[in-house]
Amino acid sequence: TGWVYLTNSYNSDCSAPFLSYGVPVGQCIVEANYAYKFNVVQDSCDGGVISYYSDVDCTVRTGNTDLETFTNNCTRAENPKITDASVPIYMLFQCTNSTVVPRTSDAGAVITMTYEETESCDPKAAHEYIAFNNDLCVSIDNFTFTSSCDHGQPIYNTAEESMPNCAGTLEPFPLPTTCDIDPVVGDADDDGLYVPAFLQPPPSTSTTPFPTAVYVPMNGSQVFSCQESLIPSAEPTTAPTILPSMEPTAAPTNPTAPPSLQPSASPSATATSAPTIKRTSYPTAAAPVAATFSANQVFNGISYTTYSSNVALYSSTLIQTIAASMIDVPTSAITGFTATSTTPEPHAHTSFFSFRVGKNNVRRAGQASLSVRRLQGDAISSTYTVTLQSLYTAEQLAAQLENSITSGAFDNTLHTLAVTNSATALTTVSSGEVTVTYPPSDNGNNNSDKLSDGAIAGIVIGCVAGALIIGFLVYYFMCSAKHSLLGSQPHLEL
Repeated sequence: TGWVYLTNSYNSDCSAPFLSYGVPVGQCIVEANYAYKFNVVQDSCDGGVISYYSDVDCTVRTGNTDLETFTNNCTRAENPKITDASVPIYMLFQCTNSTVVPRTSDAGAVITMTYEETESCDPKAAHEYIAFNNDLCVSIDNFTFTSSCDHGQPIYNTAEESMPNCAGTLEPFPLPTTCDIDPVVGDADDDGLYVPAFLQPPPSTSTTPFPTAVYVPMNGSQVFSCQESLIPSAEPTTAPTILPSMEPTAAPTNPTAPPSLQPSASPSATATSAPTIKRTSYPTAAAPVAATFSANQVFNGISYTTYSSNVALYSSTLIQTIAASMIDVPTSAITGFTATSTTPEPHAHTSFFSFRVGKNNVRRAGQASLSVRRLQGDAISSTYTVTLQSLYTAEQLAAQLENSITSGAFDNTLHTLAVTNSATALTTVSSGEVTVTYPPSDNGNNNSDKLSDGAIAGIVIGCVAGALIIGFLVYYFMCSAKHSLLGSQPHLEL
């Protein structure tokens, strides 16, 4: 996760940017003759790479270039779309692993975020962003404006063409803050913002146009938002002070009068005993539960022959990625990992979507492409079992694994670990869907036959009462029989 972004500045040290433009880490970016994506491992470009591919789906990698060689280097920009006749423009290349759009000015910014193939502006489908820092005059395609935020409302303040440097009266244009579905028209003149020359592929990468690329129009969406200012709206009225507000009064030197009551010789009342509160119970931490499930997961972009060439390396890297996609799951919990050859799954990819500003209004246009085809390559199907004592249930752990695959975080982690472990064949592998099965639940009668405390107490009381009743009846009938026997004996007279 994260962003790779460029800032544009009017000053030669790039210290006061007026614009930033970024794309998500791990996204396949398609140019006319090649494709590439960024991989970032920390909150900077250090250790990151640009991977170049010879197909539109970023599955056939042709080479890598270190990202850190391009950072911390403010250079002159040659962007034909961002023009200002008064001063030159400079650019700086930067990286972050934060999911939040980077802040490049304390004054805040107006952000335009575009999304791929979605009508709900789903953050998981973010395609790119462009942010214009507030209160700075910008000219794009000979259109001059400033951006500002009014209590969360993003605004473009447009100027006439005859007013360079945003001089004169500006007309405010409020921007929509709800998700806006925007049809993309295949306009050949709208070829995105600008690809810096240093992002061009190395000589070893093929520049032959993609023979299988089929581009069709598609619907995207975008939303405007505000990055609020950190500058205080007003200066403080007075400087803070640590001095007291008034002088202390003089302490009394002698008592003014004797006490009105003399202390008694003995206490007026007997002290009561101190109340005691006994703690009924102590808080207990949640107990881990046994979590077990089996999974079948397809990995596209690697043949079984390649996998078999180094099973130990490739299987351990895949197991590390699977464990990292769930919370507090060690690699030792992944057992029985096996792989077989299978057919790769279908894969859809969407490429570039851009933003432009019109003369007297704001219009959004762009160029995008959609390539939907079956991958031309191999895949492996893996099966494994996850077993451990966890604070999460098996269903919750399986949901974490599925969400990681759906969001693309699984593939990013896999590519990073592949570079770290020198598992080269896995740097272009992507995960298909995962199928999860759970063991049958224990339906024994251990709990159903157990009597509650109340039932046990009722049985005991009933037994005691029954014994007392029976004892009383036996005693009563024995006494009655004795009296009857004495009354029936004859009297003898001598």
